[in-house]
Amino acid sequence: MPDKPEVKTIFAEVRRPRGTDLGAVVEGAYLIEDGAVVLTDRDGTPVRDERGKFYRHLLEPNDNPRAIAARMTKEFRSMLRGKDGGRRDGFSGPIHYPKVKYV
Repeated sequence: MPDKPEVKTIFAEVRRPRGTDLGAVVEGAYLIEDGAVVLTDRDGTPVRDERGKFYRHLLEPNDNPRAIAARMTKEFRSMLRGKDGGRRDGFSGPIHYPKVKYV
């Protein structure tokens, strides 16, 4: 039984630091399998977006696998947040709690 490829972690910048804003990153996981970068979860299972698309990129000789995985992670994140990259209700935004009155 062949060994499972090593799952690697990537952090991709999605918002640059500016002033007092520290910016934001998104975490992704990937592995190299059969000469391709494959976006996975932390356990090494390939991820799919809502349309069932896998995220896989066949490597060329001078490709940087980490840079490709970072780009793919941002692309996958955009698809999960909506095609236009806009926020979906309830995710990645402020939580507005109702005011509580104590009697």
